[in-house]
Amino acid sequence: MPADRWHHIGSIDHFQFTRVLNERYDVGQKMVLAEVMWRLVLADGEIAEHEHYLTRKIANLLELEPGYLSTAKARAAGDQ
Repeated sequence: MPADRWHHIGSIDHFQFTRVLNERYDVGQKMVLAEVMWRLVLADGEIAEHEHYLTRKIANLLELEPGYLSTAKARAAGDQ
């Protein structure tokens, strides 16, 4: 199988999943999800560049404003 086909199979369509969440979740539920994502990122005590990027990307697809994401991160960090 060609390498480009393998890449396609392994790729993740974040929009596909976040679209469903946008349809069904209100802002409060999205905030809880963002906080859970940050807890996962912070679990090892480090924030890798790709973790930070992916968290921001998903929050953007969830249509969360940057201030909400910062609040979620602060709450998650407070639990550590």
